[in-house]
Amino acid sequence: MAALGTTSLIFLCYSKETTVVMEAYFDNELWQLFLQSIQTTYGADGFRPKKKPDNSTLLLEKITQYMEEKVVFKGEVKSVTGQVFPISSGNVEAPFCDHKGRSKSCTLCVDDVLQLMFESQAVFNESYKLTRQRATEFLGFLLSDLDRNVSHNGLYSLPIAFGMKGNSLPCKILREMIEHVLDACSKAGLYVPVCSFDGQWYRIAVRDQNEFPLTLLQLQKDIYHEVKRMSVSEITNKICNMNLVSVDTIDQKIDVQRTINGLVVISKTLETLAISQNIMHMIESWKQGKLRKELIRNEQTQTNVDIQRTLSSLPSEIVHEIPSETLAEAFQSNNQRKPEEIDDVMKYVDENSLATLESGASSTTIDISDNINVEENLDFQQNTEDLQSENDTLLTKTDIENMHFSLKRSKNSKKKWEMPSTEFLLLFSSATEINKRFTKQELLDMLAPVAGKLASNGIKVLASETKRKLIEKICPILGDGSTLPDPPKRTRGSPKSLRAQARSIVNKLPKDILCALYVENICERKYESWTYFNPFGKYINVEGIPDFREWYSMPEFNKCTGNYVFMILDTYHQLCGLRRLVCQKGIPSRGIKRSAFVKIAEENETNGCGLSPAMVNDLIDKQSVAFALGTFNLKVADALDTIGATEEADFCRMVFFWYSAEDDPGIPAIDRCKYRLRFRDWLLKDVCMKTYPPYGSFINDIPVVLFEGLLTNIERKIQLFPFTKSGGYNVRAVGSLDAENFFGTFQDIDPKGTGVFRPDDIPSALAVAAELIDSKLDPNRGFHMDTTATQKVYPVNEMLEMETENKEEESPDMIWRDLTTIYPRDHEFDKEMRTRCKQKRKSTTVSKPDEPGRGCLPIRQFHKRDETKILPHVRRGLKLDD
Repeated sequence: MAALGTTSLIFLCYSKETTVVMEAYFDNELWQLFLQSIQTTYGADGFRPKKKPDNSTLLLEKITQYMEEKVVFKGEVKSVTGQVFPISSGNVEAPFCDHKGRSKSCTLCVDDVLQLMFESQAVFNESYKLTRQRATEFLGFLLSDLDRNVSHNGLYSLPIAFGMKGNSLPCKILREMIEHVLDACSKAGLYVPVCSFDGQWYRIAVRDQNEFPLTLLQLQKDIYHEVKRMSVSEITNKICNMNLVSVDTIDQKIDVQRTINGLVVISKTLETLAISQNIMHMIESWKQGKLRKELIRNEQTQTNVDIQRTLSSLPSEIVHEIPSETLAEAFQSNNQRKPEEIDDVMKYVDENSLATLESGASSTTIDISDNINVEENLDFQQNTEDLQSENDTLLTKTDIENMHFSLKRSKNSKKKWEMPSTEFLLLFSSATEINKRFTKQELLDMLAPVAGKLASNGIKVLASETKRKLIEKICPILGDGSTLPDPPKRTRGSPKSLRAQARSIVNKLPKDILCALYVENICERKYESWTYFNPFGKYINVEGIPDFREWYSMPEFNKCTGNYVFMILDTYHQLCGLRRLVCQKGIPSRGIKRSAFVKIAEENETNGCGLSPAMVNDLIDKQSVAFALGTFNLKVADALDTIGATEEADFCRMVFFWYSAEDDPGIPAIDRCKYRLRFRDWLLKDVCMKTYPPYGSFINDIPVVLFEGLLTNIERKIQLFPFTKSGGYNVRAVGSLDAENFFGTFQDIDPKGTGVFRPDDIPSALAVAAELIDSKLDPNRGFHMDTTATQKVYPVNEMLEMETENKEEESPDMIWRDLTTIYPRDHEFDKEMRTRCKQKRKSTTVSKPDEPGRGCLPIRQFHKRDETKILPHVRRGLKLDD
């Protein structure tokens, strides 16, 4: 390309079967790098190089990058192979040579070729229709006005983009679509501060385009997962190094003061290790679980001893004939211990552990070394009687054979025990030999058949005894009666350092406790750095509300537009989600019981709450906002008070006032903020985002999607005030209702009249809708056009007077002032005069038995023609059974 001076070339990769076609583009930087490398390697004289160039690694990286960015795959076609034909002996003076067998007659004309091409295209189109993924949902983007002005010649929401989705649409793809729409609006001079949608893609509302957490719960999960990816040794080193002080900077870290009682060390900036009550409970639960497992293991060992004791009472001939499968079943059936029996054994341990926890709950430190060794806490010590003086006739030859057989049949048997019984007896010659040949578990398995006989002679074999005591009991019977030499006495040396002692204790803890312990000590710094990116600071400061609360979420900063974008989940969907939650399971951890709503629904004829049993038990029309309002209203709250369900009644009133703040007119902006914050305080009650492990799918029995959706909805609608030009907005404008209403108007455009479109009908329907909108917005159309019966709600003149005279404040960059304090301003929708308009609500009552039921389908619904239920290959007549 450099020699010919072209910017691209077609590269063919040929084989006998196929030929790959690729297009490569010229890269001047790579070409100059190659020239410089060639000149450096070969030099001016052109001698053969003896080693690779120094920048060979860089060249390979550049080539790989060039292949990914500058080379485009065009296609792969079948290769054409040439054939060799001999030259015919004709006129040598002729200008051209004729080849034998080259000329072939063609019987196809141009019309036949065109007909073949058209048929091939039809086959390709048909195969594409059969194999393509069918769209299941319509994804529409509408641009709405935050003032929501309605006029006969204007619209407050317009469709600007649409898409079709299949069975699934990842959040990453949807975010790219939103970024594209926001970038197009920004280039057109439109300021878009809010993006509202339902909870299907809730992750977009809690994380930005770089996966940065926008809520405390997502921050909590990120911190925990970051520490969990570390190894146990790394976490242990970080925990043990938290209380260390450098000698060079000790004066800057601590201050030593002399008092009457002695010296007092005061920490200045020392990072100390704090252990919360949450960690104390985790450690105590882990101890009890470990004690429980130890008791189960000891009980299983004792059960095995009992089985071997039973087998020892049988003749050896019968024991040898018992199949191994039968013995395995006997072990398995007897090893299963009932839970109630284990709980009886654990009563004493649990009471002592809980007493220790309660006595040390008020202290700021915890002694992890207490009860950390399970074997030291198990009280299995029992008194052992003196051995008999004469032990020669205590065990017979048959007993020795049974001991040998039991050892070979043990669970962890080894091949070395396959030996004659005479050689097996020689292994007990002395105490030192027994200690060398056998482990403690092998001694227990071997003595199990003769444990009953030994116990009858005053020699008790206990699983809790040490190996040394077992040898002292066996050697006088089978060996020379010697004893093991006394262990060397430990000389009192220098004590271990405090750091070594602390590390030995910390090393015994499992990884989940170590992660929680370390994360709880570093989460405060992570939280402070997270709040640094919040434009509103750390605390919620709203003018007229004296209480200060910490922000749970922050808005997303969009790099494409350079503005903050508030991702808000739709309020109407969240209200319906609350209804489904309460009517299905309730919220037991917060005292909200489903039975209370069922009880007042059954008594609706007397209490007049209007709540039907079908609305609670059957959950009819789960997506209906009207039925959700019928579940949470003041009448239902009063009915709950009459049966003594105060928690449910308060919750019902709180949800009612929260939804009123999001939908009802005539409520001042400051009152709307108070209703929202009241509901926010209820959601965050007994919720701590600084304790670990983090929350899972539910928070206080509330699904995490609903929980975070409610909190982000509440806070971001308060944060939105300073990001609007007038300082106020219409609360009904923030939601996905406009998009749903727009798609609902398609029923008039549907040629079938059903309102259910096929994917092929969507583009044409949108084209018709766009044409109507274009005609309606055209000021020079020359005729009056009224496509709606909605009357004008807001006085346009007053809205025009709210605009500022300073044109610079209309720019989105000029509306960001002091965000530490939020000043809510009333919109026209919030003024008292707006309450004169009587709101129309759908009926929330269920038809009586003597009335016709609402929403009934046609009587011939199962016999009507509906070809959408027939699969495409069936309509085509194809059989896929083969």
